[in-house]
Amino acid sequence: YVGGGFGAAGGAPAGNIAKWDGSSWSALGSGTDRAVSALAVMGTDLYVGGNFTTAGGIPANYIAKWDGSSWSSLGSGLNYQFPSVYALAVSGTDLYVGGEFGAAGEVPATNIAKWDGRSWSALGSGTNRAVSALAVSGTDVYAVGFFTAAGGIPANRIAKWDGSNWSALGEGTSDYIWGVAVRGTDVYVGGVFTAAGGVPANRIAKWDGSNWSALGSGTDRAVRAIVVRDRSVYVGGDFTAAGNKPSYYFGIYHTPGVCTIQFSDVAPISTFYPFVRCLACRNIIGGYPCGGAGEPCNSVNDPYFRPGSSITRGQLSKIVSNSAGFSEPHSSQTYADIPVDSPFYIWIERLSSRGLMGGYPCGGAEEPCDSEGRPYFRPGANVTRGQTSKIVSNADNDNTPVPTTQQTYTDVEGGSPFWVFIERLSQRGIMGGYPCGGVGEPCDAQNRPYFRPGANVTRGQASKIDANTFFPGCQTP
Repeated sequence: YVGGGFGAAGGAPAGNIAKWDGSSWSALGSGTDRAVSALAVMGTDLYVGGNFTTAGGIPANYIAKWDGSSWSSLGSGLNYQFPSVYALAVSGTDLYVGGEFGAAGEVPATNIAKWDGRSWSALGSGTNRAVSALAVSGTDVYAVGFFTAAGGIPANRIAKWDGSNWSALGEGTSDYIWGVAVRGTDVYVGGVFTAAGGVPANRIAKWDGSNWSALGSGTDRAVRAIVVRDRSVYVGGDFTAAGNKPSYYFGIYHTPGVCTIQFSDVAPISTFYPFVRCLACRNIIGGYPCGGAGEPCNSVNDPYFRPGSSITRGQLSKIVSNSAGFSEPHSSQTYADIPVDSPFYIWIERLSSRGLMGGYPCGGAEEPCDSEGRPYFRPGANVTRGQTSKIVSNADNDNTPVPTTQQTYTDVEGGSPFWVFIERLSQRGIMGGYPCGGVGEPCDAQNRPYFRPGANVTRGQASKIDANTFFPGCQTP
């Protein structure tokens, strides 16, 4: 869906709101003769905001909904003399609206409001200046723009509403912010700001909950929109074409297509189904063609995943490297048994160059030393639960503090080489253990579970661990 202030020239209908279905443009009703500045999708409904009149079919309250066949207004909305709706964000069945408007109509005069499907309400006392972008994460609403402290929102141009109060994100900036996006506890902002106030001067910055940091060298021109998906951040703005980047973008929206990948042996009721799909639909993990022994083909020839099979060191290196977003090239050979044409070469080199995986000294049985005395990686060897916890935790740069006296599992004491990594992932709910009391696993005084650090990890388990680490709450359409 595209909104703006355009004519029919170029193919898009002249109603200023159009849909591209992959092959052609179509109009959404008669649209409007005025500019559309914000779009949001909730289920099958499209919400638009801007500064338009009833001419063209859209109600004149500056906020409207398209249900697939007709336009309708959200209450009486706005009828202020010069209102503009710059931002829309959706959370569940709630629509959040930001802009520069007065109280005329039903929308509160705070320039930021919520529509719950029946009525409008204010988010605290809001601001008396423009809100240019909104992002929602759980019960938190992030607002950015060019506002002062008047009205309750802190004057640093970046603020969070926790459901009861507004708070500032660090010192922020004294300049204009146009874009905001949230992923987990990280908040990304873009605009045309300087380093004054704490936000780096490259126009793209991240707030990790405690501090601001820059995203690479960024740009010296305005960034007007930001979205995040998985581990990627997409930006649009009015920056130059240096580096073959397009030279003038005002907005950006990124959405995945529908993934049709299924595995014959991973049914929707399987514990591992959402995690396997999360990774498979991102081309991080794959399966095996049907038709082999004990793996008959179904009507659509779905492959098999083999979730109960042990995962190998080579396979894990590929999954973790791709999930972590490592993408740099390599040309040298670190291991005697991983030549450059090995199917796992690039992923093993990426993890090894970061110290995330290592090898075994040459000279053992059937592992003779070559002229350079290179170690062996053993890509076909199985990976244990302890090893997996260390590899995944380090690849995710997990530095979660762990008290030195903490011991969650009977069989993983503080002196274990995997103790801190297991504790970190366990604290995050990524890995767990097994109840005590089984054969060879007696209960201690605290009835602590067992982790079984030396047990092999299956392909299903590895998918769950990896997906929960790198793509928490992963949604696969």
